[in-house]
Amino acid sequence: MVNLPSGTVTLVFTDVVRSTDAWEREPDVMRARIERHDAVAPIIVADHHGHVVKERGEGDSLFLVFSNASDAVLAAIQLREGIREIGLEIRISIHSAELTARDSDYRGPSVNRCARLRAAANPGQILVSQAAASLARRTPGVIFVEHGSHRLKDLLTPEEIFEATTDGVAGRAPLAVDYHPNNLPTQFTSFVGRAADRDSLIELLARHAVMTISGTGGTGKTRMALEIGSVQLDQFRDGVFFVDLVASSGPEEVEVAFVAALQLGDDGPWKPKLKGRQILLLVDNCEHVLGQ
Repeated sequence: MVNLPSGTVTLVFTDVVRSTDAWEREPDVMRARIERHDAVAPIIVADHHGHVVKERGEGDSLFLVFSNASDAVLAAIQLREGIREIGLEIRISIHSAELTARDSDYRGPSVNRCARLRAAANPGQILVSQAAASLARRTPGVIFVEHGSHRLKDLLTPEEIFEATTDGVAGRAPLAVDYHPNNLPTQFTSFVGRAADRDSLIELLARHAVMTISGTGGTGKTRMALEIGSVQLDQFRDGVFFVDLVASSGPEEVEVAFVAALQLGDDGPWKPKLKGRQILLLVDNCEHVLGQ
């Protein structure tokens, strides 16, 4: 069993681009190239003091971990060049976080973020999160080019994306999801076992302007609403906003809560500012003010 590092670690995800098509067209050639890929990659990783967490994820991918962010970046650059010599192109993502290895693996939101960052990379790109770029900014011979803030698929918090280069010339813009305005709080727990209920509610939302999620306290109504909002961000041009009325006891306080959540400012009536906007409102703890 590999003794993986814990604490501040840097994750590296790689993926062979267009591999499915290559397997279909030239299976023998692809098999030989992947065998060389699998032989070369661990050597490069070990030379930079890294570990292979998983040799296969989805497709022809690698999941790597390093104790040092600079080692991770240098390994990524050498991996890209070494795999190119084989005749393959890879895309790479790098993200740093506080993680604890369990059962020779890492789990949690940071792993998901690194995976989503890889999905945003164009062929040959090495995309680096803000956390990893901050730790690796003094890596010799590496220039980090900023691509700006982008929202990654299924993640609420946008990411400041950098590209690791040796010449300061960036590639194409990341294939990230455009950011939509929102004030959704970050969720630190995964949404497991309720996907069918979520999807059913999303279908109802597509047919009705108002939808109510009811139930006894503690059953996860708020968590469900936030999950729906996060996956529906792309469907509402002007954003998704969460309005918590738990501290509101009258019409004026309700109005203040809406103005604050929607970031409308206090310069005049707020309702006309919503005219023509395509917004999803998630209103929580509103039972006590419904009759006001």
